[in-house]
Amino acid sequence: MAGPPARQVAAPGQALRVDGQVIGGVVRGAALGPGWQVVGRTEAAARTGMPLYGIDGLEPAQTAIGPDGRQVRTRYLLESGSILDLVQEREPPATGVLLDQAAGQNSSQAPLAGAAPSARVWIARRDDVRVTLQADAPDVNLEALAGRLRID
Repeated sequence: MAGPPARQVAAPGQALRVDGQVIGGVVRGAALGPGWQVVGRTEAAARTGMPLYGIDGLEPAQTAIGPDGRQVRTRYLLESGSILDLVQEREPPATGVLLDQAAGQNSSQAPLAGAAPSARVWIARRDDVRVTLQADAPDVNLEALAGRLRID
């Protein structure tokens, strides 16, 4: 008599795959913060009405929609063990002054919820989307990763 199927457990930072399909995963590190809802990338793009950006050569570990439904946060686990968050939000039409960070510059913007207080931030505008990269470690080269941004 055969016993129950072997139980699969995802190691921290690893996706659980069944027959090649990612069905879940555990992302170690800081929580996303209150109100973030983990969803699939296709659903996130459909619900926010914007194409999702990714980083060439990196696989997303987790995608979530923000509390107001206007932001998408994609979390990546880097080989160094650091966590990288890519947050994108469709910019509302400018009414007066447009505050925007030049590509490659560090920002004084407060870190994302759940990120290390000393984390650096990279912000740019791509068409009508504000893209923010933030890592939980100071040695992550945000400028190099930003150079690999692409629409998925």
